[in-house]
Amino acid sequence: MVFGEGASFLENASTLAIKGRIEFEEGRYTTQSGTFQLFLNGPDSASFLIEGPFGADAFKMVILDDQAHVLTDKGWMTLQRDEQIAVAEYGIENISPFLIGPVIFPQYYPADITSSEDDKTISITIDEIGFSSSVRELGEYFNLIEPETGLVAEYTDRKNHEDGFYPSRIEAFRPDSNDWKIVIKIGKIRKDPVIPPTVWATE
Repeated sequence: MVFGEGASFLENASTLAIKGRIEFEEGRYTTQSGTFQLFLNGPDSASFLIEGPFGADAFKMVILDDQAHVLTDKGWMTLQRDEQIAVAEYGIENISPFLIGPVIFPQYYPADITSSEDDKTISITIDEIGFSSSVRELGEYFNLIEPETGLVAEYTDRKNHEDGFYPSRIEAFRPDSNDWKIVIKIGKIRKDPVIPPTVWATE
């Protein structure tokens, strides 16, 4: 179980740093790609940065408590939990910025899990966000479905880490839209890193 024995290496972790690659696809074609870093400092604090070619910042977001600060070409924009963002250059619409941390590394967050009566689905609440998940027999794959926006995240490519494991490949998409898909590949994670204060700057 990803949230059980798989998450055992996070038992005493307070902060987490994750690095990897991210690709944005439209149809069958990769339109944008780059590297990303995600810092998590408790369920209510996250810093997410995408760097495009030549190390140029392509997207930056900082979550502090119930506000998400997103850097645009017009400066910082602040959103509340009930608001959503659209990233036109990647073809992404109507996605809550508060989904980013739980979707990329759901194991970090406290999760409340209940099974359905027929044991075919489970309900998972992560950072106040309700997901459902289909039960798979083989254990090599699982998904999270966020019903409000229709976002689906599929997790594969298990990597062992210390006494646990995590899925290192995530594909995020909306089934009602064939226009885009995000592929996230986790390359490195660090438990309890020293997080530079600059990653929380929103000015």
